[in-house]
Amino acid sequence: MNNLKKYIKILSVISLIMLVACVIPLCLAGLYVHPVGDDYYYGYKAAVALREGHGIFGALNEAFLGTIHEYQIWQGTYSAMFLMHLPPVLFSDTVYKLYPAFIILFLVISVFYLLKPFFDKDSEAGTHSWISVSSLLCIFMLEEVPNCGETFYWYNGSMYYTGFLALTFIFFGLLFRYFKDHKIYRIIILSVIAFLIGGGNYASVLPAILLNVFACVLSVITDKENRRKNLLAIIPLVITVAGLLISVLAPGNAVRGESVAGLSAPKAIAKSLIACFNYMLYWNGIIFFLILALLTPVFVYIIKNSNFKFRFPYIVIPVAFGIFASSECASFYAQGNGGPARLFDICFYMTALTVTFIYYYLMGTFIKTIEYKKERKLMLLTAILEAFLAVTFLLLLFVRPLNLTYVTPNSVTAVTAFFNGDLKRYDSQYQTRMNMVENGAGQDLVFDAYDVPDNLNYFIHVGDLSDDPNAFNNTTFSEFYGVNSVRVIY
Repeated sequence: MNNLKKYIKILSVISLIMLVACVIPLCLAGLYVHPVGDDYYYGYKAAVALREGHGIFGALNEAFLGTIHEYQIWQGTYSAMFLMHLPPVLFSDTVYKLYPAFIILFLVISVFYLLKPFFDKDSEAGTHSWISVSSLLCIFMLEEVPNCGETFYWYNGSMYYTGFLALTFIFFGLLFRYFKDHKIYRIIILSVIAFLIGGGNYASVLPAILLNVFACVLSVITDKENRRKNLLAIIPLVITVAGLLISVLAPGNAVRGESVAGLSAPKAIAKSLIACFNYMLYWNGIIFFLILALLTPVFVYIIKNSNFKFRFPYIVIPVAFGIFASSECASFYAQGNGGPARLFDICFYMTALTVTFIYYYLMGTFIKTIEYKKERKLMLLTAILEAFLAVTFLLLLFVRPLNLTYVTPNSVTAVTAFFNGDLKRYDSQYQTRMNMVENGAGQDLVFDAYDVPDNLNYFIHVGDLSDDPNAFNNTTFSEFYGVNSVRVIY
């Protein structure tokens, strides 16, 4: 076991350094982004309040009133709507450019916080195992997520999806800690977070409810000594469900539903299961398999030193997959499709966690059944598992496009775009527009369309204004900055 301990320690150091190296360029790339689309629509009334001298309380009041208005005419996600009405650009372009670093770090911290309770905090190997698993999973999430622009670099989209998913990770990290030591203040904090999650997007709230139910049932069954204390975890569960009901019953949902054609509940569930199965097939490229290969010795060590029995995999694994698939149900039910790119990004993150969990649980079931006791046999077992991963990867090459097997890491794209000047050129086009806005109060402004390099499309650039000055986004842009009208020449 000493060899495994040394390996885990070295891996934890290397993986943490690699994570930092990935995070830095992605955060720095955020310094070249700018607001777009719904940032202006939801924020323009608060911007007017600030411009007219009503201060931060005036902006908060407009955000509150805007949330009520949207509840009546569009959707009921109350906590998300409130935040949508307060985009960082209200305060300055600089604050908006710092926001991507916040959301990236929030996601990374939430993954580390979520996973910490599952490792032995009192042993050095447990700490190194936690760092290794968390770091490598975060590296995969950051580097391979399909649409950086919507998941990190656009406030409205990233806050609504990535932000609420990260908040859900924090929720469960805290819930698992409560099951360990039953400190009552954690139930209070969980209840507050539950209220926020209940008013967030359905891609996070449905998995949150299902996992909360499963965790509560499992804790009550397996921990009879603390059954009454564990039952208190139902309080945040009830609050989450109540928040979801408040959101679902919003009049605006019916209004919005008239413009889209959804599916019946059984069809939506079936579509979600199929979609998420396909995600598991197509999104696990060579980088993910390398990460699983690096983590296999770590998992072997954890399982060997754990008293957990890894029972009923035929129940646990389908439940895990079902919780994952629930993230797509609301979109199929309401819209009849898998949703926007930012929802795919959420499914991507959950794919990484779900596949890793399934692999770990199957490995645990196998090891506990065989019960290897000698280190030589453990090394042989590790080699067998590594060979299994390699064979599985090769087999998957026949069922998925080859171009998805390797995807250029996002931090490489960021570094390349920085050194070849693409990021600076993209930002300079936005600054040209802002100079026109500063001198264009009450005028009709005409912008040149962004000249966006291919490597920045979907990475940072997520959209632009229309050539029609009366288009939805154009009019809200005009209101936001106090100009008469604006249009873009394509």
